[in-house]
Amino acid sequence: MSHQTGISCNDELKDVFRDCTTEGGIRAVKIAITDETLECSNSVDKLSDSWEADFDDVVGPLLVDKQPCYILLQLQDMNTWLFIVYSPDDSPTRQKMLYAATRSTLKSEFGGGFITDELFGTKKDEVSYAGYQEYLTHKHAPPPLTNAEEELKFLDETEDRTPPGVTTRHQTVQGLAFPITDDAQGALQEFKEGLVNHIEMNVDLEKETIFKVSSSSIGASDLEELISKDRAGYHLFNYAHRHDNEDISSVFFIYSMPGSKIPIKARMLFSSCKSPLIETIEAHFEIKINKRVECDCSDKLTEEFLRNEIHPPTAEARHKFTKPKGPGRRAPARRPKKEVENGE
Repeated sequence: MSHQTGISCNDELKDVFRDCTTEGGIRAVKIAITDETLECSNSVDKLSDSWEADFDDVVGPLLVDKQPCYILLQLQDMNTWLFIVYSPDDSPTRQKMLYAATRSTLKSEFGGGFITDELFGTKKDEVSYAGYQEYLTHKHAPPPLTNAEEELKFLDETEDRTPPGVTTRHQTVQGLAFPITDDAQGALQEFKEGLVNHIEMNVDLEKETIFKVSSSSIGASDLEELISKDRAGYHLFNYAHRHDNEDISSVFFIYSMPGSKIPIKARMLFSSCKSPLIETIEAHFEIKINKRVECDCSDKLTEEFLRNEIHPPTAEARHKFTKPKGPGRRAPARRPKKEVENGE
């Protein structure tokens, strides 16, 4: 058998291992590395029939400050053992590296089939019964969700399963129709009448409403400064400009979301409220939205960007493909001298 560090069990430890899996009276075995050899440092018999009750009374006294060690603790029966690796942070670096490199060797010598779980700790409380239970909780917890999985979970949790009625607010994957506050409605009416050309609206997460943050008349060059890099928002902007000798007004709906700076619940609510808000603006306030834009804190909403969104630049004509010239005319093949002499 090959060993990563060249360290193997001595004969006494092998006998102890055999007793562990055949006799059943041993609760715990402490293994140490001494003179480049794995040896039994101590063994403790069962104190009771409960491994949970024995855990701290057996393992605790075996731990020594600044000294790494291995401990095998019998759980349910002779075929179920917990493999504990204790490696204090303040122990010598060489010892910590040696114990880490020899871990798989010890497991192989004892018999990997008997080890049902492993516990690693750098502090005594991490290899206590409470520490082991905490480890099991984390081990069996579901893996962290991706952003997409979090969004699907949130949508599923917020979906309204109440039978439709007069007072029912529909909550579906398509969107949440949060009511628009009076001040936001007033700003939208002023926008329609041309009294202002920019409105910022936001979602009140607690009241579940859409409210006005600000409204004003600005130039296209001022828009980028009004879009926050730290909070999400809905912006309505009327871009008045001249194109091809014609005065044009183009209404932009800008959904600003600074990404990871916003909690997942807020991101989902903003995303879900967007479509119903646009529908309300167009249907109820009769404001035609010409362009919808989504941006994060890295996007540059310059006037050039707005113009190109409304009037995309024409693609440059491709250069006409010129067929390459063929090879020069080849000289006629020379006839063999014999054929020439014979008149052939």
